[in-house]
Order: sequence, then structure tokens, then C-alpha cells
Amino acid sequence: MRTWYDYGDKQSAELLDKIDKEFKRSRLTLNFDGLNVMSAKSVTTNLYKRLDKMNRKYMQDVADNAYREAQREADPKKKPEKLPAKWLAALLLSFDPVTKYVYEHEVERKRARLFEAIMADKHAESRIGIVQDYKTARSAWRRQSSQYMITVEDTAVLNGYEKAGIKRVMWKSEHDNKTCDTCLKRDGLIFLIRDVPDKPHYGCRCTLEPIIEKDGGD
Repeated sequence: MRTWYDYGDKQSAELLDKIDKEFKRSRLTLNFDGLNVMSAKSVTTNLYKRLDKMNRKYMQDVADNAYREAQREADPKKKPEKLPAKWLAALLLSFDPVTKYVYEHEVERKRARLFEAIMADKHAESRIGIVQDYKTARSAWRRQSSQYMITVEDTAVLNGYEKAGIKRVMWKSEHDNKTCDTCLKRDGLIFLIRDVPDKPHYGCRCTLEPIIEKDGGD
């Protein structure tokens, strides 16, 4: 039974809740009256270190689960292997065709944007502006985190299938009013596992199913 997507959704929801709390905590501990370049840099640096560490913990957990379960689905008789130790780090250093950036680099860019926005609003003596800065930064981090949870899970599933000897997979799309034309056109198409196209957009709900060859199959 394919349960890892439900598990990933649950972990993603839990992560987003913790992200909201981290941004609130950081904003409430910010001393507006004593705010300067050094203190703003320290606050934003510490915030994004915590956020990044938390993201990696959840992504690793989801990836490990998906990798094992994909292997079990492809070959129930064989004990699944674990993901390589540096698997996640390598993935987060690669270019993501959906987000159009490298996760590791974007962490610092998002921190810098919040820092610059805070300093601009401090200069303008706008407390309300800083509140909005945090809301904007939180929204951007939530969006990035949600998409990378999908990317990590999808990649782990494909790697798990490949580890179990699967050569081809079938694209499975949702069928409702939220499904885009690209996803509908791909529904039911079969791809070599190394030629699976990238997800066409943020939040894509499409999944992949293994084509399990019969004995003697090509």
C-alpha cells in the first residue's frame, strides 16, 4: 500500500506549523528601539539557521521513509536499503527546475532580503512595516519549504524504485478542477525512470507508479 505520500503530507503540515512559530518567535524578540545593523544581522542569521536545520530534519525523515517504501513496493521480498548519508545535502546543492534556484543558496538570499527590509523599515521608523516584513518572509519560506518537501519525496521515490531495479514508471495525475493541462496530458504516460520530466509547477500533486516487469520482461 502506497502510504508514504500521506506521511509526507503530514510531516509537511507539521513543518509549516513550526515555521510559523519560528517567525513569530523571532519577530517578538526583536528589540525595535535598540535595533541596528549588528542586531538585525544576528536575529535574521539565527532565524534562518533554525529554519534551515528544521527543514533538513523533516526532509531527511520524509526522504528516508519514501525511499524505503518505494523499494518495498517494487520488491516486497527484498529488505530495503537506506539512503546514502550525503543524499539530501547533494540534492539541496543541485538546481531545482521547479523553483528555478538552488536551495542552499536561497537560504542566504532569503535571510538577506529580510535583513534589508527590516533595516529599511527601522530607518523609516515603521514598526508596522517590520511586521509586514516578517509576514512576507514567512510566506516565501513556507512556499519554498512546501515545494522542496515535494521535490525531496519525489526524488527519493524514484531513487528507491531504481534501487529496486525498476526501469519505467507511469505518470499519475489528479483529476479535478485544480489539475493543469500539462499534468492531464501526462496522465498515464510511461517514462524510463531516468527520463521522467520535471514537475511543471509548484505544488504539483502528480505521482509516479512503477512498471513492474514480469519474469522475462524486457
